[in-house]
Amino acid sequence: MQDKLRILRGLDSRALPCGCLVGVYETYESETVAIIDVKGSACVNPDHRIDAPVNLQPPSTIPTISR
Repeated sequence: MQDKLRILRGLDSRALPCGCLVGVYETYESETVAIIDVKGSACVNPDHRIDAPVNLQPPSTIPTISR
């Protein structure tokens, strides 16, 4: 039996290209998880279900400091 995920606090939220809204949370176990909070009305991805965890890709660019 899988333990229920215990959320400590919300860290961020993001909109995916498909229209789904994802919440990024920290758990009591100090893990960061991303979970579908709202399914986009036009999303056709069957893996995007409310409360389903998703893998978010890191940003493709790294911010740099201008001098």
